Amino acid sequence: MELSQVVDRLQKYASPSLAASWDNVGLLVEPSNLHHVSRLLLTNDTTLPVVAEAMKLKVDMIISYHPPIFNPIKRLTQKSWKEQVIIQCIENKIAIYSPHTSYDVLHNGLNDWLAAAFSGKSEPILQPCNQSSDEYSVSVFLPNQLPKGLEAQLLEAVPEVTIVGHNKRVLDSTTCEMGVILKLTLPKKQLSRVMNFFESYENSSIEAVELVKPPMVGYGYGRLITLDHRMTLQDAVRLVKSHLKLIFVRLAIGQGKSLGSQVETIAVCAGAGSSVLNGVKADLYVTGEMSHHDVLDAVHTGTSVVLCGHSNTERGFLSVLRQTLDVLFENKVNIHISTMDKDPLEMV
Repeated sequence: MELSQVVDRLQKYASPSLAASWDNVGLLVEPSNLHHVSRLLLTNDTTLPVVAEAMKLKVDMIISYHPPIFNPIKRLTQKSWKEQVIIQCIENKIAIYSPHTSYDVLHNGLNDWLAAAFSGKSEPILQPCNQSSDEYSVSVFLPNQLPKGLEAQLLEAVPEVTIVGHNKRVLDSTTCEMGVILKLTLPKKQLSRVMNFFESYENSSIEAVELVKPPMVGYGYGRLITLDHRMTLQDAVRLVKSHLKLIFVRLAIGQGKSLGSQVETIAVCAGAGSSVLNGVKADLYVTGEMSHHDVLDAVHTGTSVVLCGHSNTERGFLSVLRQTLDVLFENKVNIHISTMDKDPLEMV
């Protein structure tokens, strides 16, 4: 399959718009010219050992759950391992695509896979998925009347502006002047240009409001499970270890509880769970990592906490994802799961 077809199908499966606003998802490295994808490598993190594995397998593409490019890169040298990763992928014509948080919020996505460690009723969302928006609504007050030709001049100066309309003869509550209000919508990056445009109009004023889209129905972070049958905390921990194929996890036992205490409700969040799990009423939290103080807060409300290691709560999902992608790509792409990808932290 051509790379453009692969990317198109990936984005239809999970739109990049589902990702958190701070995230960096989608196609991150694109080889020049027409690029055919016949072999693909799935990994949680794109490290140097993973890239060496990709080169050995002669893959055409890496799907990396975590984006290897997150913070802006100002140069590509051999000084850091992250720069080396990108350079080697470019040199070997290996495309990189990262879905990250867009897979966290999906139905039957990462958090549903994590919740599947337990048998029970799973509430789909602990934290709704807010749609990212980069648009502003701008109201421009102009004294007296709308200057002739202003709208055409504005569109010529800032083509990305949309003129919604204008109100005739309104009173400015600040200056008590009569005038008109011109209503606009525009991308955030054009806000300063619009403000500069109206600087020359005496006694004009501007109000800008960020447009916030409503949460997306059916998408969100974390899951709350009510078990079909209550179990002991010790048994719940065993299920987590079995599901994630771990020998060790870290456990904080809720105040007044013990390994023999009964568990009925379990809140899960893959990766770093503090922002999602904090304040959720449950007998047990299961996540990759939480801060020391957030664990203390949970314990003092009687909630026990299982910490499994950040990527340990994500990596096992790659096997499920491979089956999904086999269908998505109609078995036209040979998909491998990295054997070199692993959590950097070990229990010793």
